[in-house]
Amino acid sequence: MKRLLYLLFMCLSLWSAFASAQIASAETANPDFDLKVAVKRAGDAFQVSASFLMPATECQTYTMLTDYESAAKIPGIKKSVVISRDGNKVQVERDVKERILLFPINLHSIVEYEETPTNLLTFRQVSGDVDYYRGTWKIQPENNGVRVLYQSEFAIDTLVPAFVAQYFIKNNIRSRFEAMASNFYQKKGTLGQLTCN
Repeated sequence: MKRLLYLLFMCLSLWSAFASAQIASAETANPDFDLKVAVKRAGDAFQVSASFLMPATECQTYTMLTDYESAAKIPGIKKSVVISRDGNKVQVERDVKERILLFPINLHSIVEYEETPTNLLTFRQVSGDVDYYRGTWKIQPENNGVRVLYQSEFAIDTLVPAFVAQYFIKNNIRSRFEAMASNFYQKKGTLGQLTCN
């Protein structure tokens, strides 16, 4: 009888600990970012579109997007350093390391961003390892926050068949945007109520 009571007590204790952990996890979990990612071929290039919801103000989100050096915290981005600023144009040096199957892909680039506070960034590669890379970031008010929209087009030389590269690019980009949305969400609390001009 004592053994049965002990087992019952242990089961209840484990269930209680599990339930507490689940509640704590739910309380600290990220919200649903409604992440959407699409990758398609356009001749020799890839076109990427992605969007996610962020429970933050337009100003907070724009501030996080233009914190170019924090991009180094996102998986795959090994270096992201601002090398020049001229008015609303910013040049960022970036190193990216990817892997598609057994093929390592190391990309170095200098990307120029043109800032239009507080809802638009346009960018293009001015030098680097891909044939070209260009696109936009847009911030649109939605629900109790904003939707962050990304569109880009790039061409890359690789020995990997295009359909295989497309599959891995989509998965890598999805995980990168998940990390970015999570990073934004955790960081927004430190920004307070910003006033953007």
